[in-house]
Amino acid sequence: MTMNKTIMSFFLCSATVFFLAACGTKKLVYQKKYDLAEQQWVHSDTLNYDFTIADTLKIYDLVLEVEHAPSYSFQNLYVRIHTQFPTGERTQEKVSLELADAAGKWQGNAHSDWVKTPIAIQTGAYFNRKGKYTLTVEQFMRTDTLNGIKSVALQMEDTEKKRN
Repeated sequence: MTMNKTIMSFFLCSATVFFLAACGTKKLVYQKKYDLAEQQWVHSDTLNYDFTIADTLKIYDLVLEVEHAPSYSFQNLYVRIHTQFPTGERTQEKVSLELADAAGKWQGNAHSDWVKTPIAIQTGAYFNRKGKYTLTVEQFMRTDTLNGIKSVALQMEDTEKKRN
């Protein structure tokens, strides 16, 4: 009987852990990753992320996830982000993606030879029009070719909130 109670306790604890872990995860409604050839990002290489918005009341968080080598030469990565709206209108913004803190310690999670850093580029985002959107990301550093950048991914997370 003691063995059955131990097994039952194990399953209950396991189920609780899985349930709590699932509650803490955000729902990804869009994700696209670009693996960069030879772990280099050339200035002329733009990354296009196309997605469609059907509900203009939903609120999202937009996250860029940068995977880079620990030997990457800079603490940040300047990018220019262009947004094309369903109307054809286009905007652009320069953004500094902070990969390390002021002391030079990498912000992301180190996995073997790479550091993966998720960076929120916009929280609480909503879209005024239904239709196709394109986010274009280009590296905007002072060097033409950045060494040590393995991949860049865009993730759109559903916050499960709606605007009024």
